[in-house]
Amino acid sequence: MSSRSLASRRRQLHPLLALGLLATSCLGECNPEDASDPATATCRAFSGVISGDPKLEMGSGYNTFVPVENGGRWLAGFGQQGGAHLWLSMRTQGVGPRVQVTYRMEEPDGRLITEGGPSHLCLNAGSGGQEALGVLAFIPDPYPEGCSRILCGGPFVFSMTLTDTDGHSLTDKRDVSGVDVGESNSDRAPPPCNDAGPPADCPATDAGP
Repeated sequence: MSSRSLASRRRQLHPLLALGLLATSCLGECNPEDASDPATATCRAFSGVISGDPKLEMGSGYNTFVPVENGGRWLAGFGQQGGAHLWLSMRTQGVGPRVQVTYRMEEPDGRLITEGGPSHLCLNAGSGGQEALGVLAFIPDPYPEGCSRILCGGPFVFSMTLTDTDGHSLTDKRDVSGVDVGESNSDRAPPPCNDAGPPADCPATDAGP
């Protein structure tokens, strides 16, 4: 895949990364405790009924949830301002509706590559519970693609932690074998990596502690 075709996939930041304009009164049916927290009230209007034991499943995908098993390949995308990111989606039960999300990308031996967040977002009603789709986990130093640790550097560990306003905190992680560029299983292709490994003229980067 050429750099031009990769650039054509660039998108604006997904709206789930911010709560946007918050209503000053409850929308639809809301709990009394929401009266002093309009952000939670706004989230609850779209979350459906939250019930069950707290559960979290992390996955990929832009506008649909794409499950990823241990050892699978993750979906990545490119932004309009020249950055790159992993698509991070999640399915939950028993938490929310307003949550914050942090993420980490690590070497298989535990050394930190990068981390990010918190991103504050609303969980929306989904099949069997709640979900959030298309959250951006930013990739450091994505260009040139062949030099990128995440895009072309082989296996890494990807994890996320979700915390809600009731104090629930859940973490899920995956061993990732590599990255494809795309938004869903029907729209994905490997990035333009060098099969022989990173080019010799790659700029030096900090691999973390």
